[in-house]
Amino acid sequence: MTIFSKTTGSIKNTTTTLIAVPDLSFSLVTGSLYAFNFNVIYQGDFQTQGMRLGLSVPAFKTFQAKTYIPSTISSETVKQLTSSLDYLQSPQVPVINRKYLATIEGVIELSGSNGTLQVVFASELATGSFGITVNNNSVGILETVI
Repeated sequence: MTIFSKTTGSIKNTTTTLIAVPDLSFSLVTGSLYAFNFNVIYQGDFQTQGMRLGLSVPAFKTFQAKTYIPSTISSETVKQLTSSLDYLQSPQVPVINRKYLATIEGVIELSGSNGTLQVVFASELATGSFGITVNNNSVGILETVI
């Protein structure tokens, strides 16, 4: 079974506190192994201000996730996420006010009760009105493996 989720509006964060992207989440059931992929379209207002991107995850038996964020026009920052609210922090946006694609992909199997897999993000720096915006049309895909 494959489930899709898509953002219907943009959300901006001008703080370093991780917040949820409302439409990029999935309800998970204990006893299943899931493969997931989130394609997050974002932009920044200030070039030296990067993005924090991660996941909020319930208690798990198996969890592996890799996050990719462009840091220059020709390179990206990559990190393995290992726990809930773990995140990758990019040092900058390649060019301000241009849309870029960041991704999170991985697998999860819950260890306890049912729970929610949720994309979270923040600005790298708290700089007043400047921030990171997750744009509409970002997409999540969840597949039940077993």
